[in-house]
Amino acid sequence: MKRNFKFHFSNMMIFSAVLLSAAICISCVKSQSKVLVVIADSSFDEMQYKIAAARLISSGFDITTVNFISDTAVGSRGMKQKTDMRIKDINTDDYISMLILGQHEILGHYKNDNLKAAINKFAVSGKPIGALGNSPAALAEAGILKNRKTSCWPEALTIVKASGADYSKEIISQDENILTGMGGSDENDTKYIIQYIDLISRVKDRRVFDNNNKKNINLKLDVENKRFIFSHNNRTRTGMYYIPESYDPLKKYSLLFVLHGSGGCGNDLFEKGFNSFAEKLDFIVVYPDGYNGDWDIIPERETNFDDLGYFKILIKQFKKDFNIDKKRIYFTGHSLGAFMSYRMAYDLPHEIAAIAPVSGLVYTPAGKKSGHYDVSILHQHSKDDFNVRFSKIDDLHVDPLPVYDSIDFWKNLNSINSSETNEAFAGGIVKRTWKNSVSEITLLEYSSGGHAWFANATEYIAEFFYNHPMRENKIVLKPDNLRSYYNEGSGIIIVAEPHKNENISRMNFYINGEMKHTDESYPYEYKLIDLKKGNYKITASAVLENKVEIHSVKSLTFFVTDADLARGMNVQVSSAENDSFDRQYLTDGSSYTRWGSLFADNQWIVVDLQKIREISGATLMWETAFASSYQIQVSGDGKKWRTVFVKENGKGGVEKISFHPVKAKFLRLNLIKRSTQWGFSLWDILIHGDENKIE
Repeated sequence: MKRNFKFHFSNMMIFSAVLLSAAICISCVKSQSKVLVVIADSSFDEMQYKIAAARLISSGFDITTVNFISDTAVGSRGMKQKTDMRIKDINTDDYISMLILGQHEILGHYKNDNLKAAINKFAVSGKPIGALGNSPAALAEAGILKNRKTSCWPEALTIVKASGADYSKEIISQDENILTGMGGSDENDTKYIIQYIDLISRVKDRRVFDNNNKKNINLKLDVENKRFIFSHNNRTRTGMYYIPESYDPLKKYSLLFVLHGSGGCGNDLFEKGFNSFAEKLDFIVVYPDGYNGDWDIIPERETNFDDLGYFKILIKQFKKDFNIDKKRIYFTGHSLGAFMSYRMAYDLPHEIAAIAPVSGLVYTPAGKKSGHYDVSILHQHSKDDFNVRFSKIDDLHVDPLPVYDSIDFWKNLNSINSSETNEAFAGGIVKRTWKNSVSEITLLEYSSGGHAWFANATEYIAEFFYNHPMRENKIVLKPDNLRSYYNEGSGIIIVAEPHKNENISRMNFYINGEMKHTDESYPYEYKLIDLKKGNYKITASAVLENKVEIHSVKSLTFFVTDADLARGMNVQVSSAENDSFDRQYLTDGSSYTRWGSLFADNQWIVVDLQKIREISGATLMWETAFASSYQIQVSGDGKKWRTVFVKENGKGGVEKISFHPVKAKFLRLNLIKRSTQWGFSLWDILIHGDENKIE
């Protein structure tokens, strides 16, 4: 079953509806009335559950969450919800109503005998029963829908009709004490839960709650779970946020909003690395959820969503609850979230210091607004982005403005008349910059990369925000052309270049967060010799004479490993997403180019080493779309293959693999199962062995 909005959480952050009761309970009635909420053991609809739980608790109900097999249910996008008991252990006399939630996954349980027995007990006693999405199938199996008006998701339609139900095409249907609904979106789920609360509020010995109490949830940040849920324009709005573990209320913190793309949710960008920068750079990071996975991207346009009002409320609340630097509020986002970042900068120019859209553009405002703008902008875009085009499509399409026109639009708003400065970066990136005394517009123009979150996008964004408005100094690490990996025993010199070489008492150099070297005189250098195997992340900080510490933001990262036998070798692949992610990028030694497959399991890569060599391992440099299950095979002739390594629980990142030395001319990587809905994607594949043993 497809939702318009897909909501998920990090496995590390588990939503507990019980914890919300103290935070968002707005009912004037302290009732002990219990509602039984049934969810599937796996792939349950997380947003549907969260809306239901929060609104039931806010209306004064106690909920008991049950499933079928385990004591923990896992959502469709990884959220883990601890359940109170299993369906077989419930006593129906303890509850005033039963609510069954579910999409596709509930169909695996609709014939469950314990569920059918519970449904019939509630039905016989005349207690209200709710069933949303595909879960009316369970009511049909229990035999209580005959001649009853029923709504359901189309996937359950055959089962529901076969039971003799009077199928309705309406979003919600009520027949006496049975309430069924289609679900499938935030909008539909919210309407259903509000009507369900109205139904169960009329149970004997319960008062009918005031309409406002059922519809409105006041915003209060859940500090323990780092989530929020509240009502805005009669819609349920949600999200999550991150507070540095070292948060000090006496210090000022920057406030950063990270916006997802179309059809997504806040957690889509939770793993992009902003939280690690938050610790070092004193950022509070907010990951809001668009309503139904959407954003209201047209400046000055009024809609029922009222995203502008939504963000005003959030900004005000974070300022109230935390020590926020009012001069350092930022927005970034990918795709539709990037469009929305532009919209927020236009409509709240005096609140927002800078934005950093990735693969998004400007929509022409619905109206015209006068006033001076000082919003700095970092725009990242690939010239081969076929989803959000870099250049104008044709003369018929006025909006959105293509990249250069979007930049010109904001240069005009910011009164920037300077000429362009540009420089070339590794990986085919051109940096174009325009600035005046108070604001800066920078375009990072990628030669390839498609419609993606680019390899170093998060670091570029964190660095831009950290330095806008400008701090007392700025630190940049060099060399710019650092390779992604080096052979064991190599040596390099790292230079920390300050923007102003004055009032610096010392420069500290760090490897993987641990201080390793201090230099007290210019030029500030750190010589690394005889490098050992491992991952290296180099950062630096300048301690000024006034004790203020200024951080380098963009780190230098590389790893040291055995010699790579695959560099420049020919590669064959089962598929390629497009020319921008083709096979040659697997062995080019660049961390700025990658290969990506079609969106399907069971793909393969074959590297031809040209001669028989002794090989003993490999390094896989995964992009976000890694393989959770794969195997490595070798062959001398490309026909007979021998399996030398099997992985069943891959975690992505940089995977270093060792196996017993074997002689082979070909190495094949069989990619069996994807970790995401996309294909498989690698920045590079390295093959290790004895360079001198060749036949």
